Formats: sequence, C-alpha cells, structure tokens
Amino acid sequence: KNDYKMALIEHAFSWSFMIHIPIIISSFFIEIPYLSFVYSITLVINMCIHAFVDNLKANKKKINLVTDQIIHLFQVVITGTIYLLLCRM
Repeated sequence: KNDYKMALIEHAFSWSFMIHIPIIISSFFIEIPYLSFVYSITLVINMCIHAFVDNLKANKKKINLVTDQIIHLFQVVITGTIYLLLCRM
C-alpha cells in the first residue's frame, strides 16, 4: 500500500540534487556566500515540493503532467535566482 513512498522520496532527492549540480560546479570558480547553508535549505525545500507535487500527480490524480512540469520549472528558476542573488552579495 505504501511502497511507492520510498521511491517518491528517492526520486525527489535525486531530482533536487541534480538541479544543484551546476551550482556546485560554479562554486569552484565563483564564491557564493553561505553556500553550505543555502544549499542545504534549498535542497530540502525542493525535495519536499517535488515529492508533494509528484504525489498529487501520480497518486492522488489532482493535477496533470503539464501542471506538474510547470511547477518543477518554477522550482528550477527560483532556485537559480536565489543563487544568482547570493553571487551579487
């Protein structure tokens, strides 16, 4: 009955980690203030949002694929914007 929950969490973590890879690579060349703290917070928040949205789409059938993808796109844009703003500090 609840077997899907672990796969959902693993997928959400994987996706959240992958969208941070360019930021991790950039941090070798550009100093990003508070990187560890902001990375940890954004990773966890993105993971929770991703799992919640995917659950709404796949299990609860409350949203469709287009809405799911738009929300994930906004996650990427907002995460990138946070890091761009930090680089300006």
